[in-house]
Amino acid sequence: MFGYSSYCDCCRLEIAQGMGNDCPRCGYPIDSAKEEAFLRISLHDLGRVASYGGAHMSIVQLIDHYQHRLAYLSKQASPTMVVPPAQAQHGPDTHVTAPEASAALHTQPFSPQPVFSFKTFFADQSINIVASLGAFLILIGSLSFIATTSDLLFACLVLLAVHAIFGGVGAITYRFPSLRIVSIVYTAIFALQVPLVGFSVYRFVVDSSFHLSASLLVALAAGYATLAYSALSIYQRFKPFGYLAAAALIVTDLALATTLHLAVWWWPPMLLLLAFPLQLFVRRAVSLIPQTSSVIDVLREPAQVLLGVCVVAGAVGASLTTLYSLSISSSASDLRFSMAGTTVVLAIWLGFFVWYTRRYAFVQIAPYLGTACLLAVCYALYASRPVYVVALMLLAALACGLARLDLLIFSKQANAIKRHLEILALLLIGALPLVAAPELFPRLITHVYLQQPLSMQMPPLEIVLAVIILLLCCALTLSILTRHTGWRKMLPAAEARWCGLLLLCGFLLNYTLAIVLVTLNIVPVWTIAGFLVLCLALAVCARRFLSASWAAPLDGLVIGVFVETLLLGFGLDAHSSILLLLSLAILFYGAALYQRRWLLIPLALLCSFIALPHLFFSAAPTLLVLAVLLPLIYVGAQHILDYRFGSVTPDSPDQQVRRRMFTWGWPLLLVSVVYGLS
Repeated sequence: MFGYSSYCDCCRLEIAQGMGNDCPRCGYPIDSAKEEAFLRISLHDLGRVASYGGAHMSIVQLIDHYQHRLAYLSKQASPTMVVPPAQAQHGPDTHVTAPEASAALHTQPFSPQPVFSFKTFFADQSINIVASLGAFLILIGSLSFIATTSDLLFACLVLLAVHAIFGGVGAITYRFPSLRIVSIVYTAIFALQVPLVGFSVYRFVVDSSFHLSASLLVALAAGYATLAYSALSIYQRFKPFGYLAAAALIVTDLALATTLHLAVWWWPPMLLLLAFPLQLFVRRAVSLIPQTSSVIDVLREPAQVLLGVCVVAGAVGASLTTLYSLSISSSASDLRFSMAGTTVVLAIWLGFFVWYTRRYAFVQIAPYLGTACLLAVCYALYASRPVYVVALMLLAALACGLARLDLLIFSKQANAIKRHLEILALLLIGALPLVAAPELFPRLITHVYLQQPLSMQMPPLEIVLAVIILLLCCALTLSILTRHTGWRKMLPAAEARWCGLLLLCGFLLNYTLAIVLVTLNIVPVWTIAGFLVLCLALAVCARRFLSASWAAPLDGLVIGVFVETLLLGFGLDAHSSILLLLSLAILFYGAALYQRRWLLIPLALLCSFIALPHLFFSAAPTLLVLAVLLPLIYVGAQHILDYRFGSVTPDSPDQQVRRRMFTWGWPLLLVSVVYGLS
């Protein structure tokens, strides 16, 4: 027993019991078995059509094609063909299944293809040929008249009339499948005439008494072209017309910018204004309402391409405007405001785009774009250095605060957005010292190598503000560090990398200390050397009481401050240099011996060898004393190792302890030999 559907799958008519096997309205089979057989045969036939050249055809075109073929086959049928009479069937009707019907269709012999004949071709295509020939004659006649007549108004009106005729005929004939070729020909001529109509109107207006600028006429013509191409694309479902409409819309926008007497650097924000309505053509990533097809779907792809072009052009235009503004000595206010306007419009568009399309992945760009907007606005308003410093500091604090919130509205993108917020905050924190006191390093270099006095060419309030801002930056860095590590002693590999922020904290403290020293006119080398001792002590304590993950960035900080100390110590006299270098050598060797770490041994040897020229020329007795004392120190180091690792006699088989003694003692012997030979 076969089942029945409760409604027709074709016309959605409700079906009751006893209404037969077919829908009374549309004839669609409602019996389940019959419907299954029908669908199998239909899918087989449609699959064959799609596989062999009919995938691009609409249903109306396919019906038209079948009607033409049926009419042709009817004409080719012989009138003398004897049709056998239908035999009466006795007994019950046999049910033909889908495979049997399909096999029956494929076993029927095919009639041979007819030979091409011009007579048949002209008989079938007579309407299309006459219509196309008429269109060609009308087009040639109108163009000849326009080219020869001296009355520009009359020529413009004639061209407009011809243009309207082609458009109207193309639109009307498109509704009739048999005249589809005529519609295509007339529509193509109509589309090609759009620029010609604009030129004809422009020529008439220029030579008449109307006072319209050329850019305004171009804008009007391009606007008309946009509407015409869009209408053609929607009506005929032809996507290339959509791309022509997009190109015409760009021309319209730029022509309006020229009409408003805007400079070329205002073109990017004008293009970005187009991005606001164009985002309506982007489908939402998450939608509670099912999205159905509409008549403007054919314009969706061209509009999205145009949207991308406008956004990229706006971003590239803002970048080029910034580079041009920075390359000239005194940039105009108009140039600065155009750059700020472009970035602000781009940021507003991004917000509307994310809100409308629910594509939250683009929120990751928002922190960086917001920073660009802030800098552009400050640049446009000719802001001073303290304004930049305070603005960047507040932005970094805002980014750190947002990173600590639960951004549930962005669902799966919340963690990525938090990561980008922290990256932005760290970038701003790293750049703030250079913004707050950019002349610090030049002042130190001129003091060390050119013997110029130390002084900061900054007002006292700016110096105080810079110091406070740098200390706040250090606090923000530590807050990010504690958010990921929690000051735990042992850290997994994923969290241990955040310990590298200790390097940034050390850089900020070092920069702050240098600002204070230069401001107070204090020789910085000895204070920086003291800061080096502090960093080394922190590294030793971190390795002793915490873990290697915490000590590794502090070791890097020690090396950086050590290099800074050497660079600042080149301006000292010989005796001060000897004292500084030998003190550092002893400090590094002692720390290496205490921690049993090879990293500090090269630093101790480097300090010893750099001090050798000063000892040779300015303190030869000291050089001799060191050459004699270092072997004695080596012996003392052996006793320390004996106490630390256990006593070792000459006959002891523990060669590992002997090897360890020599490993930590050979630097002293090497320095002693070099000093003695000198």
